[in-house]
Amino acid sequence: MRYENVDLNLMNEKPQFWVCRPNKKRIDKLKDIYNENLATKENALHELSFTIPVEVERNHELVENPLLEKLKGHYLVEMFWNNKTEYFLLTNSSGSLSNDGVEKTFTLYSYAHKLAKKPVRNYTPEQPQNLTKYVTDFLSETSWSVGSVDVDFDMKYRSFEVSTSSVLQCLFDIAEKFDAMIEFNTVTKRVEFYKVDRGMNRGLRFKEGIYLESFDVQYDFDTIVTRLECYGQDGLEFRSLSPVGSNYIQDFSWYMYPFECDENYNVIQRSNHMSNELCIALTKYNKLLSDNDGTFNDLVELRTNLQAQLTVLNEDMNTLTNDLKVLHNELDVINSTYGDTATSREDYQTCIANINSKQNEINNKQIEIDNKQSEIDTVDSDFTNLRTLLSTENNFTADELLELDDFDYVEEYTNDSITNEEDLLEESLRAFEELKSPTVSLSIGLTNFLNSIENDSNRNKLILGDTVRFKSEKLKVELTSRISEINYNFGNNDVSVTITNAKDSNDEYSRVEKMIYGSATTSNTVNMDKFKWNKAVTQSDDVSKILNNTFDATLQGIKGGVNSNIFFNERGMFSEDIAAPNNMLVINGGQLAISDDGLQSVKVAINKDGVFADKLVGRMILGNKLHIEDDLGIVKIESGTATFYNDSEKVTAQLGKYVNPDDPSTFKYGLYIPDGSIDIRTNTDSLKGIQFDINGLRSYNNNGVKTVDIDSATGKLTILGSFELKTSTLNNRGITFDGNGISAHNASGTRTFYVDTNGNLTASSVNLTGTINATGGTISGNMTVTGSFSGGSIYGASITGGSITSNTKITVTTDLDVGNNINLGSITDWSPKAITFNSDSSITGGVGDLGIGMEIECDDLHIGANSVSFQRNALVYFDDAYISWGGNRPVAVWG
Repeated sequence: MRYENVDLNLMNEKPQFWVCRPNKKRIDKLKDIYNENLATKENALHELSFTIPVEVERNHELVENPLLEKLKGHYLVEMFWNNKTEYFLLTNSSGSLSNDGVEKTFTLYSYAHKLAKKPVRNYTPEQPQNLTKYVTDFLSETSWSVGSVDVDFDMKYRSFEVSTSSVLQCLFDIAEKFDAMIEFNTVTKRVEFYKVDRGMNRGLRFKEGIYLESFDVQYDFDTIVTRLECYGQDGLEFRSLSPVGSNYIQDFSWYMYPFECDENYNVIQRSNHMSNELCIALTKYNKLLSDNDGTFNDLVELRTNLQAQLTVLNEDMNTLTNDLKVLHNELDVINSTYGDTATSREDYQTCIANINSKQNEINNKQIEIDNKQSEIDTVDSDFTNLRTLLSTENNFTADELLELDDFDYVEEYTNDSITNEEDLLEESLRAFEELKSPTVSLSIGLTNFLNSIENDSNRNKLILGDTVRFKSEKLKVELTSRISEINYNFGNNDVSVTITNAKDSNDEYSRVEKMIYGSATTSNTVNMDKFKWNKAVTQSDDVSKILNNTFDATLQGIKGGVNSNIFFNERGMFSEDIAAPNNMLVINGGQLAISDDGLQSVKVAINKDGVFADKLVGRMILGNKLHIEDDLGIVKIESGTATFYNDSEKVTAQLGKYVNPDDPSTFKYGLYIPDGSIDIRTNTDSLKGIQFDINGLRSYNNNGVKTVDIDSATGKLTILGSFELKTSTLNNRGITFDGNGISAHNASGTRTFYVDTNGNLTASSVNLTGTINATGGTISGNMTVTGSFSGGSIYGASITGGSITSNTKITVTTDLDVGNNINLGSITDWSPKAITFNSDSSITGGVGDLGIGMEIECDDLHIGANSVSFQRNALVYFDDAYISWGGNRPVAVWG
């Protein structure tokens, strides 16, 4: 809660208090309390304290105060004062016994104190965020929400991480990161943030005899810093923003004071610390920096533009290179399709001509790139020359540099939340302002302030955050300080203030410092746009220019106040521009109108229904709903969804949160186009870019050739060119589909699998678990089959190990070598089995009644052995045959 414009006359009227339950429901009004004190602080919780007697008089008797039973721990106290309501949380109480009786004192903190019990753990956003996003995240698990946030804080981005903390501490920490003041609205449970520099100097001054009883001031000269080295997140520097290429801010103005010289550098007044020669050299150097400030900015702008042009040229080169790859792919398709006859085809010749033409475009584009790079190199050379001109070695003598070293007091400034150079320079300059002069410690004693300013014009000049002056004629000291705390003691009917950040505000020093010595060295190096605070490195849009110019002109007009004519009549209050009397503002009947034609028409109207204007200009639009409409359609933004309608009020697109068309009871997040298309074009040509619509997806190159086509009706995917699935950007690891076939490369980039467009398969290894069906083909090399291999004919193969199983005939056209045994059928099968040599010769086993006989059928049986043995009871049958031994002479004949 902000207590601004407090009417101090209300100090005679005590606030009203009620004790409330945690849900803010009132229990009873607090009476018979005293020593009420309200402490309001900047960037801290307000504190309330009061005292209650243990016994009170009722009907001339002392009875126990009934309020004591109603004031319980973590109950709330509602305070109404100065037309504002604030809730406080009862955190502790204490009792005391004195001659005046027994009493209890209660101390309460702002209701926001409850946020100290809400933990935040392991909060690590992936990227820098603005203030509203951080606060929204911190409050997401609480019943509090984000209130008003100065728009500038949402145009800045900072890094911030939390390991273990509380919501309340995170809010204070993030306010410090953004240099914001924080306020808690305990009625609406909203947290608000505003700029620190809202404090004004309203002319309130304390000096001997006027409000000031005692005055003690101390200067700490050891805190002076003349050079501040600055770093952001991950060692971020701002060297590119400095004409001398430095990453520090430097300012010797405190040690130069009160040196003064004329335009010819004739000394008018000496410095208290430095020699005249060094002061003159510093003055010349600051002038040299100022004179070349425009040159440096011009070079920065020129190089930025040239670099942007080079980026466009490189993008064009990438497009041309990709086009050339597409043409080569088309040529590969023609070659693989038509083989030796491809070169005689018209499409082949056309493709070759297109390739040559595209290569000429690439060559010409490379010339443009080289020329542009040469221009950049020239600018870089100018940068080098400028920095040589501005170097300290070329502007100070050795003796001057040696003397200057005695005043070189260096500190380091690091802000890990800053991620861009402009923000780093801005924050560093702000920090340097606090360091380039001695720290001032101020201790003061004030008279009874409220009584002293009775019937005084200063009664309305005491506002938290404003600056006041303290002056002592005897000590010859004049200081400016900020009111950081105001205590309203309703019990004593008095006000006390606490001041911080005292600064030496000697008017002469301030004037001389600004006019002669200049500011920090790098403060003249960048012409920063007031609103260039977002993540973009460069941004200079028309809206920002309009805002800056309009705000500045309006502010100057209000401050000047000389060209305005204000009068009242029965038609309302009128404010006219004397220089342009047709420009006027009128307030009447609870409405406001602004006209530029003497009220013949109204350009801006404000009434209870809203703001009406031909043009609204601003940096941010905040609201629960946004409705934009013209003759051709409507755009509505509400509940996290942007909905677009055509002139028939039919939804054409939704962005953000939308109803799931497949399940209306659920929601989705993204872009929904119920009946339309998405076109991403490289230019206005109809066949360049990517198109999404109900028919599918199509992609065209810069020549208008369709390179990708997905048919939504059939699911068919057609690609003209190549299709790559890569697992690494370092080599060819992955799978490639192109006009030559299908290729696969292993982790080292070696091709291990290839199928060409003629159906030939080449692989370093193949593992097959299914079936191969082929009308023909050849498998070369060695093949290992761990399971079974079945099929038709196997030619030219060596089969090692395992077994061959077949339920059909196996034909061997050459010799059959068997290592040991030949088994015909199963050993338990007694049916006859034969080895046949030809129609007249065979050996049959398993004959006879028992299936244990053997029959050899042939015309002649020759046994080339020294002896033949038969087992006992064995029978040998010969039909029309004889047995001969040696020399073909019959020895025995049977039959």
